[in-house]
Amino acid sequence: MEKINFDALILEETSESFENLKNDKRVLKFLSDNNLDFDELKKYPIKYREWINQLDICDKCEGLKYCKQPNKGRIFDLKYDGVYSTELTMCRYLVEDNIKRKHLNNYLINDLSEYMKTINFTDINLDNEDSSYLNVISEVFDCLDTKDYGLYLYGNIGSGKTFLAACACNKLAKEGKVVSFVNLPTFAQKIKSKLENNEYQKDVKSLINSEFLVIDDIGAESVTSWFRDEILFTILNDRMENKKWTWFTSNEDFTSLEKHFEINNRNVQEKVKAQRIIARIKTLSKPLIILGKDRRIQ
Repeated sequence: MEKINFDALILEETSESFENLKNDKRVLKFLSDNNLDFDELKKYPIKYREWINQLDICDKCEGLKYCKQPNKGRIFDLKYDGVYSTELTMCRYLVEDNIKRKHLNNYLINDLSEYMKTINFTDINLDNEDSSYLNVISEVFDCLDTKDYGLYLYGNIGSGKTFLAACACNKLAKEGKVVSFVNLPTFAQKIKSKLENNEYQKDVKSLINSEFLVIDDIGAESVTSWFRDEILFTILNDRMENKKWTWFTSNEDFTSLEKHFEINNRNVQEKVKAQRIIARIKTLSKPLIILGKDRRIQ
């Protein structure tokens, strides 16, 4: 059996790699930027080849969700400072995404979906919208400009209440405000799971202390006397007394929302306690109905 000359094979592969690399624009730029010549490339063709192979993975990539790198959005970039080293760096898509999501650091509580975490008012499609919706947008902008009253956005499912409130919350977070966006049914369940160790008190304080708060989908939660009177009332009362900016979204108007809070989960009517909640919501916010089609299917 003929003996394989591994040294010859390695030499041949190295020579072929060098020929390919010396014509690669990325390699040429690296050599030029670091005042290196082809002799350097001849010494370390494998190092350069590994680097280029990694860059090739990113070739024609259309965004983070298509990333094929082991570390999403990051590559081991080749560096030279007298000696070679590699540095884990962010690709342009990850840099852009981090900039786009920087405002999320200003959220104390954030129940927004991944999609809604980065939406803004420029994402609103006003094509084929009637005057009533344009008036809603105008009222929202007026509220954001004056900052002296909250909004109670209500209407049918899919009318765009949560979308508008999320846009407002993101806008203010980008301006440096400390904000929270809480989905009330989700929050009620979360509070229930934290009762044993009193961790829920931290969440309550976060909602009380937020400079801007959106309480989303109020009226869709299951009513218990304890949650209504000890949690929700505490938050609303504190924010009312301290004139904290508060928005709401709901499928209910004030009348139906009051009826919702009247009956607890034991089917006991507690009209006065419901009225206390509604009185604070009315003090904190101005009702604004959103009419029209289901905008979520557009």
